[in-house]
Amino acid sequence: MMISNQYNQIQSTTKTGMMANQYQSTQADNSKHADKVTFSDKAEQMRQAEQDIANRYNVTNISEIEQVQMAKELKANGLIDDKQFLMMSLEKRKGMAMHLGIEYTGDQKRNVLQDAKNDLDFTLQNGGDTEEGIQIRENFIALLERLKGMKSTA
Repeated sequence: MMISNQYNQIQSTTKTGMMANQYQSTQADNSKHADKVTFSDKAEQMRQAEQDIANRYNVTNISEIEQVQMAKELKANGLIDDKQFLMMSLEKRKGMAMHLGIEYTGDQKRNVLQDAKNDLDFTLQNGGDTEEGIQIRENFIALLERLKGMKSTA
């Protein structure tokens, strides 16, 4: 999604300090304010939405039900695309419980960030995905790490 990709680029460049080189700056006086950079209203709304979501959800202690709700909020705010949404909203434990014929409540807390890292490691070791699938997993982990970081600084 174009907006999501732009937002992720803004997030990435903010951390490296190269934002002024990669984005146009809004200048009241070109000669006096060449280093002033402003974000569009949409980018600011997305940043605030991401912060609000990070404040409500703990990616290191979250249930599957909460994870699905978080995915819906991220998608509604344009912070993830359809493929990332599918990855985040897939209730793996629910499917496993149905397959095994055991009860599923969906409220058991877990560290979804660590689970995602373990899943990626397993996939890389066993060659179980395409380059695109691996990239989606890596982006998912980066998002979870960003949300975790925002929560600790909020």
